Amino acid sequence: MRQVEVAGIIAAGDTQSDAFEVKGAMMVGLLTGAGMDGTVLTPQVSFDGGTTWTAVFDQAGNAITITTTSSAFRRLLPSEWSFAEWIRFESNVTNVAELALTLIVLAD
Repeated sequence: MRQVEVAGIIAAGDTQSDAFEVKGAMMVGLLTGAGMDGTVLTPQVSFDGGTTWTAVFDQAGNAITITTTSSAFRRLLPSEWSFAEWIRFESNVTNVAELALTLIVLAD
């Protein structure tokens, strides 16, 4: 398997990132760009090609969230995301400037 970096953004004035197609790949990390200190990202998944989105919950019913730091790498455990076909991230704040996200995956 090879490491692939898939770039996306959360546009200025928006709260949702671009959608990432991850079916058949193993998500291993998320690299955040500048300006994301303390931003809380809620992963959302789609199983119909990006038409319908839902938040991801743990077994106790708590929404999964990722608290970010600017220009930092957050490790993701592939086994916890192997079900995902499409993923995007929703920010807890409306962003004034465009914010960069890079999803790191292992793919064939």
